[in-house]
Amino acid sequence: MQTEYESYLVICDSDLLYARHLQEYLLVRQKLSCDVRICRGPESLRASGALQEALLIIAAESVCGSWMEEAEPDRLLILSESGAMPQGQSLCISKYQSAELLAERILSMPLAEGLLAGASIRHGRPLEMIGFYTPVSRALQTTLSLTMGQLLSSGRPSLYMNLEPCAGLQSLLGLTGTESLTDLIYYNECAPDRFPAMLGRMAEEVNGLCCLPPPSSFMELHSISKDQWTGLFRAIDRTSDYRNLILDLSGETDGLLEILRLCDRIYTIERDDPVSAARLSAFEDLLKRFHYEDICMKTHRLLLPRFKELPASMRFLTHGALADYARNLIREWDQPS
Repeated sequence: MQTEYESYLVICDSDLLYARHLQEYLLVRQKLSCDVRICRGPESLRASGALQEALLIIAAESVCGSWMEEAEPDRLLILSESGAMPQGQSLCISKYQSAELLAERILSMPLAEGLLAGASIRHGRPLEMIGFYTPVSRALQTTLSLTMGQLLSSGRPSLYMNLEPCAGLQSLLGLTGTESLTDLIYYNECAPDRFPAMLGRMAEEVNGLCCLPPPSSFMELHSISKDQWTGLFRAIDRTSDYRNLILDLSGETDGLLEILRLCDRIYTIERDDPVSAARLSAFEDLLKRFHYEDICMKTHRLLLPRFKELPASMRFLTHGALADYARNLIREWDQPS
């Protein structure tokens, strides 16, 4: 008789940072409908019952051992750290592949059918996340991100989120809603069946671009955790038909690096003065020190030209030199590689 396993996946790896990165990618970007759990080694794998219960076990080579004899081979995927294939294991992939390739290999396993979420109303292409972040101050980040959003929205439904404290966009954009991002997160966590309606009610259109209200204060922004942000992005992807999610990010956002890692493309504005160059260099050093080099690989550094004139209103940004500059960025991205 075939054993019935519980519909969850477990990542077994002593490197918790790596395991959490993979867990987040599977849940947020791949929209798995099952739970993804983490065990630090064989002992916790046994103690939690996952060794006998989990549908799939993704194990780093460094934790492999005799315990593997207790798991059917088609439930196991080994993440090779040495480049060698563990003896007797046919399901194996390099641990240092991109998250996208790892997820593709996991979902191709014989028992992985049905792990992708089915409760989605999305009918078109998957959501594309575009992140704007720079440690440089007064760099036109918000103006450029709104300009690109308004241009993109003419042919692709787009949603803009500003994650800065005291951004002042309610008055600049003429937003009139009274709800906050914490209200939207509350519905996602406590009343998910009402989330799509709340999202539709809160997103106000500005020159074709749908905009959510920014955090009203430092306190509100700091009260929202990394897991709540990623859960919100996942819900937007699952329950809407937006093609683009434009994230105007700040260093005050919890889980900033994890959010950047989830983005499909990132724009970082630089300036040609020594202080700005030093800040950007320090940020890139931080990415390398904490193994976020993949963020550097998909980041486009922009040294903006000096614009003689900027639009008088943030509500209408689709004309002028800045709009032409943003159009060129969009064309560059849309060109096949």
